[in-house]
Amino acid sequence: MIKQILKKYSDYFAIMPASVLSKERGFLQNKIAKGIPQHMSYLERNPNMRVDIKQWFPQTKSIILILFPYWNSKMSEQKTIMSKKSWLKLRQLRGNKKPPVISDEHLDNLKDVKLARYTLSRDYHEVVGNILKEILLKLKESSSMLEGKIFVDSSPVMEKALSQKAGLGNIGKNMILINKEIGSYFFIGGIAVSEDLGEYLSTQKSPQNLCDICDDKCIKACPNNALSDNGLDYEKCFSCWNTQTKTSIPKDVEKKVTNLVEGCDICQQVCPYNQKTECKILEGLKPMC
Repeated sequence: MIKQILKKYSDYFAIMPASVLSKERGFLQNKIAKGIPQHMSYLERNPNMRVDIKQWFPQTKSIILILFPYWNSKMSEQKTIMSKKSWLKLRQLRGNKKPPVISDEHLDNLKDVKLARYTLSRDYHEVVGNILKEILLKLKESSSMLEGKIFVDSSPVMEKALSQKAGLGNIGKNMILINKEIGSYFFIGGIAVSEDLGEYLSTQKSPQNLCDICDDKCIKACPNNALSDNGLDYEKCFSCWNTQTKTSIPKDVEKKVTNLVEGCDICQQVCPYNQKTECKILEGLKPMC
């Protein structure tokens, strides 16, 4: 019954028991100890919740994780390049105004802009969030005692780490979750539920290392050397600056960003697993342009 409900929205999902992310706890503590950049300060909030979902939703017994593709290799990269006017119109359609981090001076010097693929559709927090609410409602209808809480990126839940543990893929050298079949162009949504869904638990295991087939393409392609064998340098990542900060981008970083005004995607573009994908994309997650 549960799998039938989930397959209506995605072919890529997993159900796992609630568990503590012990490895990630040490990683997060080390990151915080070394100092989190100001524009990524949210990582310092609720660190215990991030590694133990029961501290976020105490009733949790099982976790449902779902991948929602928003791009496949049949779609044209040209969609990601547009005029400034078209970009600002797209942001209005998504309910957003011009990002305050991009200075008017910088925009005035650009002929066109380049966007990350995920920014071309409606706000995924809203689209995926509504889908998860619908799924949770159906689960409650089948089990009156069930309680649940949804998460999609903005909650203190480590979706990528949980998805890897559940067998949905590997976190690659670009620090993004990669699924062997559909690459990495997908959103992760989930539901923490109060019932033991033992009979539905996923038996699949994550591959040992999907990056073994690659010669560090993402590390070599990163335009500001933000990636290395040691992970991601948040201070150098363009996407961290132009999508996650609330303050102005430093002038030296903004100059390097050129026309990458919202997201980046370069480390995903070169990934071998994104070269041939044919995944189905839900209507609300398709590009609006």
